[in-house]
Amino acid sequence: MHPPTDADEHATMSENGPAWARRVLWAAAVYNVAFGAWAVVWPAQWFELGGMDVPAKLFVWQCVGMIVGVYGVGYACAAARPLRHWPIVLVGFLGKVFGRSASSTQPCAETCRGALAGSSSPTT
Repeated sequence: MHPPTDADEHATMSENGPAWARRVLWAAAVYNVAFGAWAVVWPAQWFELGGMDVPAKLFVWQCVGMIVGVYGVGYACAAARPLRHWPIVLVGFLGKVFGRSASSTQPCAETCRGALAGSSSPTT
């Protein structure tokens, strides 16, 4: 066994990605799994802490928690080798971007509020 050289370090970095990316992905994994578990196990608590009415159909929020938790598992997998698992990171990124933009549109927001409240039509 020989001491590591600059070439060895470069090969490891190019295969595994920069150390900061691994740390960020691990942090994202922990956050997403924890938040997802919280939303699944105690779904009403998010609304209560926010001073909002608790929705009639909490299972919708629990499904959101499940999706967030699954993203966390993907981030944990990608943290080991971010460059090799870049598609997982891309899917997570796109989910955050499109999820935010879709939920900020008025018709979608009204439909989502109506679905959570138990109405079949958007609220006005």
